[in-house]
Amino acid sequence: MNKLYEAFLNALYPKKEYCILCGGISSENLCSNCASTVEFIHDRRCLKCGKGLKDSFIDNICPDCKERKFSFHTAYSSFLYKGSGKEIIHKLKYDGKKEGARVLAKYMADIIISESLKGDVIVPVPIHEDKMSLRGFNQSFLIGEHLSRDLSLPLWPCLIRIKNTR
Repeated sequence: MNKLYEAFLNALYPKKEYCILCGGISSENLCSNCASTVEFIHDRRCLKCGKGLKDSFIDNICPDCKERKFSFHTAYSSFLYKGSGKEIIHKLKYDGKKEGARVLAKYMADIIISESLKGDVIVPVPIHEDKMSLRGFNQSFLIGEHLSRDLSLPLWPCLIRIKNTR
């Protein structure tokens, strides 16, 4: 009975959603004005980490990836880590704006679909227990929940964080 009552109230008084960046009323968690300022990577990307590369850059691997060894083959990025894109991540991780997980998962799903990437499961990267107690949530897990639903893939939180990174 409670769910029926709640559905009735939501039909009469729909919950308003607000943009996580500007606070304006939005049907999404990011208004169209703020969404238009996210700098998506459409062209050249680093073949290792997925960062956007400038046209003037000759190689297909960024300088950071040339100097480091990674335990993965390839990563993809939806947008440049600056401006509004960086702010969405910051609002989620440090301001507790959990709605940012939905926005980021949508951007991730878009690139997974557009690049025809295939996977069997979503595995969120765990955070250290110190950060978990400080934040109260694991942003990677929240993103994973939305991504799991968007892509109809199971969510497997099977990793354990041992080291506390910066």
